[in-house]
Amino acid sequence: MITLTPAPKFYQAVQRSVIVVAAAVSLLSCAVLWHYWWQAESVDLQVVEQMPQASLIYDRDGRVLEHFYEENRLLIPGGRVPPSLAAAVIASEDQNFHHHHGVDWTGVFRAAVRNIVPGGSLQGGSTITQQLARNSINRLERTVDRKCLEMFLAWRIERHFSKEQILYHYLNRIYFGRGLHGAETAARAFFGRSTTEIDLHEAALLAGMISAPNAQSPWSNAEAALKARARALRRMLDCGAIGQNEYEAAQGEPLVLRAIPPLIGEFALRDIRVSLAGIVKPGVLMSGGLEVRCTLDSDIQMLAENAVKQLGGEGVAAVVLDARTGAVLALVGGSVYSEDAVNWATRKAPAPPAILTPLWCASLFARQGVSPAARLGPVVAPAVGRPWRIADWMLLEDGQAESVFREALGAEAARFYLELCGVTLPVEWGGETADISLLRMAGLFGVLAGEGHSREPFMVESVRSPGQGWIYQHNPVEKAVFPREIAAQVNRLLLNKTAVFLNGGSSAGDLALRDRVAFYKSAAGGTSHCAVATTSRWVAAVWQTEAAEESGRVAKVTWELAQGVANHLNPGSFAVPASLTTLWLASELPAPMQRWNAVSLMPGQFEDVESAPAMAVEPPAVPQIQKPQKKNFWQRLFGG
Repeated sequence: MITLTPAPKFYQAVQRSVIVVAAAVSLLSCAVLWHYWWQAESVDLQVVEQMPQASLIYDRDGRVLEHFYEENRLLIPGGRVPPSLAAAVIASEDQNFHHHHGVDWTGVFRAAVRNIVPGGSLQGGSTITQQLARNSINRLERTVDRKCLEMFLAWRIERHFSKEQILYHYLNRIYFGRGLHGAETAARAFFGRSTTEIDLHEAALLAGMISAPNAQSPWSNAEAALKARARALRRMLDCGAIGQNEYEAAQGEPLVLRAIPPLIGEFALRDIRVSLAGIVKPGVLMSGGLEVRCTLDSDIQMLAENAVKQLGGEGVAAVVLDARTGAVLALVGGSVYSEDAVNWATRKAPAPPAILTPLWCASLFARQGVSPAARLGPVVAPAVGRPWRIADWMLLEDGQAESVFREALGAEAARFYLELCGVTLPVEWGGETADISLLRMAGLFGVLAGEGHSREPFMVESVRSPGQGWIYQHNPVEKAVFPREIAAQVNRLLLNKTAVFLNGGSSAGDLALRDRVAFYKSAAGGTSHCAVATTSRWVAAVWQTEAAEESGRVAKVTWELAQGVANHLNPGSFAVPASLTTLWLASELPAPMQRWNAVSLMPGQFEDVESAPAMAVEPPAVPQIQKPQKKNFWQRLFGG
């Protein structure tokens, strides 16, 4: 038998080659491992917990009006994931979450086999930690390079954060489709409640849709969403997270989604965003998770928007202002909103005819010391044919009274009081109609309602940053314009106007508000109409700059708005200083304009009453002026 022995040199060469290849592979593997280790170590782990957050805009009652965001994300409150949501997500996404150190090798092997098998679908096999890693560094492509970096970064994240922290950051970061980032945002959007308040079946739906958020969104595909919920509940049952009874009860729950509320206050929110640009640094508003408390009242805002919709057309706006602070309770800048739409509530336009008459009246009282019972001297009212009492102003055509007051006051004094109230006038202004915004107009009437003090309108009350606390608190801007006695005198005259407007007021609502709402509207004529309802607490104003009808429709809508606001905010009664005495004077106007007018007089102003019929309480009826009867011949002869 012949035995062949291999040549020693051949085997030595093979051995050397194997050693060289093994060494090269080892070195290459070490280099690859070092490369990904170094890349993972170079990542600042602050990116895991720092993510853009939406800023929330709250109304005055704490209701969310809007989100301003780069990514629409709200963090789960309390810094901890609710147990039912945690169990649902772990059962659906990573059942070995509490047992691995960032990478589940069983899942990796299973995914690798499916990727290698021809025709198999591409699988990830990523743990919750790995998903958090890739989302934190925004590496979403499906490549081997990304997968390797994701694994190394997952190991590092596991060393730095606890399991509870990892799950918390994961659920705050992941995407739920339709612009919803994070479980808290999704829970509020789908169910109208926080993650701390949702039920088991709702938590299961959120967990089930993570794998395909757009395809399984309950908004667009309720059937797919229910299947995703069922799958999550089955996995929870299989891993012992819930019992059979809980499983069956959750499976039987119907899919009930939050009714999407109408978007309100779009013009106001646009102005709020502009105001915030001067308060916080660029970019912070859209990603800083701010809590912005604004002055809007959602209920009153809806009333104002309905008022504007009733009028429709171009150039229509409505404003409701807190007379005591200047806070804007409602603002509607037009009947249709778009990003480039004109905000007619803040845009200047020529003031409607005679709408500034109450301001001229107060200015006349303050500058010249005249009283509501005084006559205006040589000035003759066209409807009367002789000098008339200021108290009778409410019975005249508004345009007549406006020109009389303004001429008696003079352009220089008119400018002084307008500018004192915050109205900016051109240098060449000579007393004619002023350009003014509806918001500023409401502020002018707010001077009378606010006992003679001008308060700058504002909409941002405070701003809170998650890391810094309250970074802004509104500081009211207030200045005295008229003595409170003069404001009370004009308010009393405006209440007379309310009675004239209501013409007795047949409804209980009208009668209840007659002595608490001072109502005034612009004069007839022209295409710009405005009406203002003033109370001791708030001012409601509506105008239409390009109205096709007379001012009666604007006045009607404004009064209805005032009734709605009064139901929400009790207007109270106007304060009357102790130094004022209220009398009821008989008008001196010819029929049918005769009536009793209430006036509030200061000490020293009673001589203006002269011999006019006057009463200390409201008379029961309009005084009748008796005309002298003609005497016959015998009566004249014998005196009868």
